[in-house]
Amino acid sequence: MSESSAPMHRSIHVRLSEPTIGPYLPSAAVHLSFLALATTLCLMSLPSLWLGMGLLLAVLGTFLPHRVSPWWLLLLLGLSQLGREPSMTDWRFFVLLAGIHLLHLLASAATMMPWRARTQVAALVRMVRGFAILQVPVQSIAVGILLLRPGGGGTIAGLCVVAAVSVSTVAAILALRARHERA
Repeated sequence: MSESSAPMHRSIHVRLSEPTIGPYLPSAAVHLSFLALATTLCLMSLPSLWLGMGLLLAVLGTFLPHRVSPWWLLLLLGLSQLGREPSMTDWRFFVLLAGIHLLHLLASAATMMPWRARTQVAALVRMVRGFAILQVPVQSIAVGILLLRPGGGGTIAGLCVVAAVSVSTVAAILALRARHERA
């Protein structure tokens, strides 16, 4: 038999592989990050009268986010600022401003992720990048507003009411929107 008459059979090996998602973290890390940040913000900004309610909302928002919306905690944190005038010398105001935004992002991500899932690090990096991009102008505007106050010293009468109402309105809208999306 000649070479040309023999059938040419080549083995075609199809290599099946599992798709890779790159570096990842357990999604529980996102849930627990929400709880850690929420607890920190509660301890830092809530008066003792409301601290228990804030911590309860943090726990329920972490472990039962579809029953008790995490955004109720954001609303409580915003309302906690009604009795406090923000000031250039009070670092808590700036941390709370950034912390509430980060809580919103973590709550949004956590409500979509099952506890036992895996989350790509790239998705979290994108979220943190967006957070930083937004916080630079927000923090700058807050500093500018506090510097413009009459008489120096870094406080503006009534600014705490405006800040608390703004944050509370956003938190209430997000809570209602999340409730509407679940329905």
